[in-house]
Amino acid sequence: MSQIAESGGAEILFDEFSLAWVEGRQCRWIFDDVSLGLPAGRFYLLSGPSGAGKSTLLDLLADEMDPGDGSWLSKGRLTIHAKASRRPKRVALFQEDGLWDDLSPIGNLLLVCGGNRVPAQDLLRLVGLPEPPDRVADLSGGQRKRVALARALASNPDLLILDEPTSGLDPDATKDVLSLLQRIHATAEGRLTLILCSHDLEETRAVVDAEIHIPGDGRILLFEDAEPRRVLAPGGSDLRRSETPLLHRLRSPFLLLSRYSVSLFEIMLALIPDHPLLCMKEAVQRFSMILPFLGLAGFFIGGLTMHFVVGDHPLQAAFTGLLIAGTGKVLLAVLVPLLVALLYAAPAVSGILTRVGSMSRDRQLAAYRGMGRSIRGELLSPLLWSHLLALPLLILMALIAATLGAWSAEVWMHSMSFDRFVPLFYSELLSRDLAWGLLKALISALIITWIPWHFVQGKVLAPSELGRASVRAWIWTALAILGVNGLLLFPQLMGS
Repeated sequence: MSQIAESGGAEILFDEFSLAWVEGRQCRWIFDDVSLGLPAGRFYLLSGPSGAGKSTLLDLLADEMDPGDGSWLSKGRLTIHAKASRRPKRVALFQEDGLWDDLSPIGNLLLVCGGNRVPAQDLLRLVGLPEPPDRVADLSGGQRKRVALARALASNPDLLILDEPTSGLDPDATKDVLSLLQRIHATAEGRLTLILCSHDLEETRAVVDAEIHIPGDGRILLFEDAEPRRVLAPGGSDLRRSETPLLHRLRSPFLLLSRYSVSLFEIMLALIPDHPLLCMKEAVQRFSMILPFLGLAGFFIGGLTMHFVVGDHPLQAAFTGLLIAGTGKVLLAVLVPLLVALLYAAPAVSGILTRVGSMSRDRQLAAYRGMGRSIRGELLSPLLWSHLLALPLLILMALIAATLGAWSAEVWMHSMSFDRFVPLFYSELLSRDLAWGLLKALISALIITWIPWHFVQGKVLAPSELGRASVRAWIWTALAILGVNGLLLFPQLMGS
């Protein structure tokens, strides 16, 4: 109970607020010149026809969308104030509950409760699950919603947003959940603002204080009584459309550049790790997983290159030493590091997009934000540092494998001993080549993290969209790695 009583409720104010979705040269106005105040500490039902803008409003209130990112056009102001003189705490519980299936139900709450089991158990009792199953995977649909609700309450929210918490539940379970929400709101005694979006209108109207209705014509209406609402428009298809303002079209390239800059700034901030051991663990897992593949690739690259360069040379007896030295220089200083970075980038980019995309689609990133936990510290930093640590080590292992492959080819052709081959192979390689190689590896690791992160962060992508995004991200990542390696090759060779 005390977990709720500490919060202060949130007041929501729309001041001549308009919001449109930009589609090429056209914009579709979802909200149009709305002026409305929603007092703090009340229990609201959000209703309206499908496509009218309910999900958009929930994402907006939950801070899960940026109306200034170029895909949206906004006017006026939307402000959320807490009763206390501080920034209001907003927590959203979407249809995808965002629970971590690899943790126990109480383990999910302990993420928010700082490891303190007492408040976590109190909240589970509050939502009617005093003894939940050991695994989240063993929870029923209704039980998952209760655990997710308990975790949301553990964050002490001023504004709690619930998107279809009764979806998929039978009538008895629906009544139980709504009754539970009514009790929780009553227990807060005006210190919690609760907005519930539901299609179970009759049952929900019996427990709420007021109804926010979006008819689908650009308005947001507030009703204090429990009378059924008449749909004023058939849905989003009839919302007003207009030409995108010229100023918005002119600033679109700058908005795109700004988004790239913001995502790059996030990557640079991620260089400061909050959990070094977690970063090391991620790096070890990534290194051990991909080492056999890149080691074998390095071996074959070294062997084939040595065979084609040295094996068919007509004056090989006179120039074997020079050819081995030149081949070693090209392989170790240029070719192997570049190819390993490109080969490493393919699964890395796909892995980031799949991991972050699925977390975004399952609303686990939203749950992170609602719990007040750092996405940078617990997700982005480990991803970045796993590449920063693993890629240089993998390149080093590939260079060793390439050396062995090249020597194997030379043994097969000329029976040269390893003791004689290695000094020749490394004779043209300078310490500055290793420094340049390390620099290129670290920049490549940053690129491998930054570009897919930019493609997926802040978006909820369908599986088909995720596939297309993976291809685009891989192409841009490969081009960026090639460009960086090409640019840095000139000063590297000029200093040799």
